[in-house]
Amino acid sequence: MFDCQNPIQAKEDLELAKKNYEALNTQLLEELPGFTEKCMALVVDCLETFAVAQNRLYFEIQQDYKELLQVQKTVEILVLKITWGTRGFLMDTPCPLRPLGNGLEKHYFTVS
Repeated sequence: MFDCQNPIQAKEDLELAKKNYEALNTQLLEELPGFTEKCMALVVDCLETFAVAQNRLYFEIQQDYKELLQVQKTVEILVLKITWGTRGFLMDTPCPLRPLGNGLEKHYFTVS
C-alpha cells in the first residue's frame, strides 16, 4: 500500500507495481496472437459444422417434400379413378365421393 509517511517505501512499491504491469503486459502481448488464432480456428470449425448440418437438414426436407408430392399425386389419381370410374377400377360400384359444391370440386370431396 501507498504510505505517505515513508516516501522511499512508496517509491519502491511504485517501481514493483510498474515492473509487474510491464511483465504482465509483455506476457499478454506474446500470448494474444496465439489465442486469437485458436479462437478463429474454433469459429471456423463451428461454422463448417453448422453448414454441414444445415445442408443435411435441407436435403432431408427436400426428400420428405418429394415423398409428399408423390403421395399427393397418388391420392389425386385415386380420387379421379373413384370419381370417374376409370376402366376396371370400381366400374360397377357407385362412387362414394361427391363434391361439396364449393367451387373447388376437384379438390374437396365428402363421403356419401
